[in-house]
Amino acid sequence: MTRSAHSRAFTLIEVMFALAIVATGIAALTKAGVDYANSANYLRDKTFARWVASDKLTELQVANAWPELGKDEGERELAGQTWFWRVVTEKVEDPMLRQVTIQVRRNESATGALSTLTGFLGDPGLVAQP
Repeated sequence: MTRSAHSRAFTLIEVMFALAIVATGIAALTKAGVDYANSANYLRDKTFARWVASDKLTELQVANAWPELGKDEGERELAGQTWFWRVVTEKVEDPMLRQVTIQVRRNESATGALSTLTGFLGDPGLVAQP
């Protein structure tokens, strides 16, 4: 069989170039998928940490007790995971208030908190005047 002058086949270089373009596209899509999954996991953890901090602040509010100054630490289970919280209670300018800062971490030894929530607690010994 002879080739006609009009038939044309891809050369090896053209095929290799096309495969390089396809491989680059697949690698970019894979990286985008991994980045998306990592972002989704981070946002999920950040949301759960915020819930733990909010729950702890609510617990302090309904305890109807004047919190002692200093640090308190503990852990809480949420969504099948253990979350580590730290409450720092400080004086503020108003002697009838205390500032509480709640930090929540995924790992006990982590240096940065996934969520930090600050609130104020009033002296439960004071009765609101109508």
